Amino acid sequence: MYKIQTLNAISPIVHEALSADMYTVSPEEPTPDAILVRSAAMHDMELPPSLLAIARAGAGTNNIPIDKCSEKGIVVFNTPGANANAVAELVMAGLLMASRDIAGGISWVKENKDEKDLGKLAEKKKSQFVGPELRDKKLAVIGLGAIGALVANAAAQGFGMNVSGYDPYISVAHAWALSRAIHRADAMEDALKNADYITIHIPLTDSTKGMINETFINSLKPGARLLNFSRGELANTDAVKAAIASGQLAAYVTDFASPELADTPHVVCLPHLGANPGKRGALRRNGRRRTAGLSGARRDPQQREHAGNCPGHSGGQPRAGDPQKRARHREQHLLFDRRPGHKHPEHAEQEPGRQRRHRAGIGPEPRRYPAGRAEQAQGRGTRPPGVIRRAVS
Repeated sequence: MYKIQTLNAISPIVHEALSADMYTVSPEEPTPDAILVRSAAMHDMELPPSLLAIARAGAGTNNIPIDKCSEKGIVVFNTPGANANAVAELVMAGLLMASRDIAGGISWVKENKDEKDLGKLAEKKKSQFVGPELRDKKLAVIGLGAIGALVANAAAQGFGMNVSGYDPYISVAHAWALSRAIHRADAMEDALKNADYITIHIPLTDSTKGMINETFINSLKPGARLLNFSRGELANTDAVKAAIASGQLAAYVTDFASPELADTPHVVCLPHLGANPGKRGALRRNGRRRTAGLSGARRDPQQREHAGNCPGHSGGQPRAGDPQKRARHREQHLLFDRRPGHKHPEHAEQEPGRQRRHRAGIGPEPRRYPAGRAEQAQGRGTRPPGVIRRAVS
């Protein structure tokens, strides 16, 4: 019997993955084998000697003492992408709130609800809440992980925005998920240049803490609108307030409540709604992902996917110190055909190497294929470029 302590409210759906005959799940467990945590700070917590693993219900692990856990041999798991759709939907709402003062308009109506002719008064006052349309505006997405990729696609395909994305460690899976309409920036400065809207989707680390500072904001075009749905600590609140006051930022929308920014004009602070979709389907998906690492590591040490401090780490983007993995990712970006409808080379019947090398410009022209009946009728003697079939020798 394994004992699991929960430090935050966890959906009861967790019991579907952790059966009662093998696990006890309780917030009062004194000697846990594992801990399930959402946002509770663990840095000052005394880790019990019985602890073997910690599962973070979310992507970030900044609330967990990774170094201390590594020293004690405690494996730390996270669940990147578990709430990705919920957060991405909220970011899309944030784009609308950054464009038009929706929150201000709602507050104005409530404050003037007793006016006798509220409709006519609203027609006179509504101009103070208007804003630009999103279509054809430039959006910079910094970080193209599970959330950033969804936001980029939705903004380009749904709102008709011109989207540039920057992520030096983008995974192959997320790159394949991106729409062809997304422009890939080689540097953050290229993505930020002339962007009307900027949305940040990067983890909180020592190097990214406070990155939204005076220097960062001054690199944006005047009147830009900035969204931060990653971590509140990424932003320097004094710099944000100064930029709003000077007009360098037209709006700032964040999913993290801040007393310094709560009453600042043109700033929208939400109470961390992205991590709480309140939908049973999302809760079911999240509950399973939160516990999959715990049960998988118990059964087989090779199944330590998303183990952030484990040598057998196999999930997510290549680490900075893993040149072989990064080289493999670069090779895949170069040689794999990413056009819609094409199968991944690992699952497609293909001519060994030649077709891919030719598309990459480093090989001879691929062999010609005999025409099929339909192609013969149209007078074509080759199959369309990029269609992967076995060559006839």
